[in-house]
Amino acid sequence: MIEQLKKRASGLTLSCTVGLAAYALWLVTKSSLQISSLLWAFLLSLVLGNATKMGTQFAEGIRFASSRLLRVTVGALGIVVSASAWWKLGGTGLAVVLANLALTLVLGYIFCRVLLRMSMKQALLIMTGTAICGASAIAATAPAIEAEEEDTALALAVITMFGLAAMFLYPLLFNLSPIGQWLGNEPSAFGLWSGVGIHETAQVIASASQVEGALELATLAKSVRIFMIGPVVLLCAALFRRSSESGISEKRESTPWPWFALVFVVLTFVHAGLEAWIGPSWVQFSKTWLSPPIKFFLTWAFAAIGLRVRFRTLRRIGGKAFAAGLLVATAAGVSALLLTRFLWL
Repeated sequence: MIEQLKKRASGLTLSCTVGLAAYALWLVTKSSLQISSLLWAFLLSLVLGNATKMGTQFAEGIRFASSRLLRVTVGALGIVVSASAWWKLGGTGLAVVLANLALTLVLGYIFCRVLLRMSMKQALLIMTGTAICGASAIAATAPAIEAEEEDTALALAVITMFGLAAMFLYPLLFNLSPIGQWLGNEPSAFGLWSGVGIHETAQVIASASQVEGALELATLAKSVRIFMIGPVVLLCAALFRRSSESGISEKRESTPWPWFALVFVVLTFVHAGLEAWIGPSWVQFSKTWLSPPIKFFLTWAFAAIGLRVRFRTLRRIGGKAFAAGLLVATAAGVSALLLTRFLWL
């Protein structure tokens, strides 16, 4: 137990140090560079993780920071987001999220199974990872379809590659291309597009942080997708049982509920209640004293995520898997953009 705690402390210290450096860089450069602390954390940790040989003593703490710390912090983020933003999302925003999820799954199945003739396991993992929430969805889906470790690793590498690409690309397209004008230069539209089209929760937050006023809707749209893990995993299990690759008919255990999304939702209502009770002083308090530490913990968790990315893993991606990831990610992004433009605006 003591040895395990020491190993966890080593990884937590390393990722925290990178997070502190990234946060400091953001504070120094935020007036001149539109780069969030989360993006700084990823860049620094990516270089460090691939340029040095880190011992196994760091693995436990890095894994803890990139998973549990991230989930706790995303849940805590709700305390600085008012539930009134849910009304901004509204029925139209909800329709955008669910329509894009359905389109991504259907198009993903066509691309992976019909066009590229991938195995059902690999297709389902890439589809759900893109449509729902990246690695978390893959981790939830894999045991439901009895995916082999190689299938899971391949899907994780593909989702990581194109999720990270989307994280950088979406803000660039909004700020530097006609897409921004096409969306009316509306931060809410960018937030919805990012929250609906980008894979991982951390990637959504990092992308939306690049445009002032976009983070609330991005996080809310993402939370709706997270809530869909359970139903989609059950759907994947049913599809797999019916495929020729599976002779399995027994029932699977229920998928773990994403508790941090529920915490986030509850805290948004707590924030709204305190805002109505205390008034503008609560909003100012949360912005001044609660937002900075939450932002730092997100930066810390994202540094841990970057430390886990290895170029050698990405190099193992075959042409078929690369094409599948590209096609499904493009379909998710383009459909999210079109739905945002024609349903939201």
